[in-house]
Amino acid sequence: MAERVVLIGCGGIGSQLLDPLSRYLANRPEPRRLLVLVDGDAFEPSNLIRQACSRRDLGSN
Repeated sequence: MAERVVLIGCGGIGSQLLDPLSRYLANRPEPRRLLVLVDGDAFEPSNLIRQACSRRDLGSN
């Protein structure tokens, strides 16, 4: 497996993949992998119903 895993897009699908992917990587044998999240969009109120984020995340990317 590569030394780093890059998740491009943390929106509807990416935010749902993040939790199981991070658990999988955390429970793999050493060496630990680096998880890099890439998304240039800001979290907007219209995203609340389809993304795994909360209201406190509004405006962040």
